[in-house]
Amino acid sequence: MPATALGTFALTAALSISQIPPPETAPGQLVREVVYNEFHVHARHGYWRYLAERHLPQQVIVEDEIETADGTVKEVVLSDGRPLGAAARHNEQERLGRLLASESDKARLRQEHFEDEKRIGRILARLPLAAEPVALATSRK
Repeated sequence: MPATALGTFALTAALSISQIPPPETAPGQLVREVVYNEFHVHARHGYWRYLAERHLPQQVIVEDEIETADGTVKEVVLSDGRPLGAAARHNEQERLGRLLASESDKARLRQEHFEDEKRIGRILARLPLAAEPVALATSRK
């Protein structure tokens, strides 16, 4: 790229970047809020739900993941971008029914959930911002 073209590109890029509005929340504050929420959400019995896409060797599946008191329950809702067929939907409902009826499977879920929470706590505690006090109510004006 000739020097004048490179200079023009750099100037255009700089002008474009300067017109991007600043984020409403600074990145450090966002991290502090995530850490705070992770440490305090369960005290209020808050749970989450989201769709997660998993890429397997032969297919891509989308699972509806729901956090419960017993752990995370996953239900496959899409396979390769398409809703499950009748047989696959039936199999998924059967699997969830067995999970609901099985005390040992629920105990396994609870243990996995407990271990995940401990691991997340250890990871978040290592973040430098996790040690800083977070005053969410006063941090935003």
